[in-house]
Amino acid sequence: MRKHRPDWAEILRCALAIALLLLSMLGMGLLLSGSAPADAQERALIEATHMAEYRAEAIASLPADAVYLGTFTATAYCACPRCCGKPYGAPDYGVTATGTTATEGRTIAVDPAVIPYGSTVFVDGIPYIAEDCGGFTGRHIDIFRAGHDEARSFGLQECRVWVGGGGNG
Repeated sequence: MRKHRPDWAEILRCALAIALLLLSMLGMGLLLSGSAPADAQERALIEATHMAEYRAEAIASLPADAVYLGTFTATAYCACPRCCGKPYGAPDYGVTATGTTATEGRTIAVDPAVIPYGSTVFVDGIPYIAEDCGGFTGRHIDIFRAGHDEARSFGLQECRVWVGGGGNG
């Protein structure tokens, strides 16, 4: 009985078929991964649209006694040592200039010469309380976020600011 010797042409065809299959699988993987940023961009656009609609509704429902102060620069901060300079576990960690505990969705830092502490401040229609000060002066607000990543991702933004309403400011 004679042993079957491999046909090199057949081996080459099989290797080429496997290589093409792997390349096509890799190509599909690249196409799929290439669509992920587009999906993320689409989600970000939808979120921005929803936020713009929310802000428009919030501005439309501002209290009648709210006073428009104009356009301010907005940034964000958290209670961490990098943002506030207070070490973790310090007695005043997370405590604002007015003695309150900084809280996401409520606390903002202001220049008290521009916006008095305790004022209700509407940032693009969203209400906050001026409870803290930052290392800045003038038309700048710093919005408190619970985490450093959230604060950093906020970046630098322009916003419209009103003060008053709610019986203070």
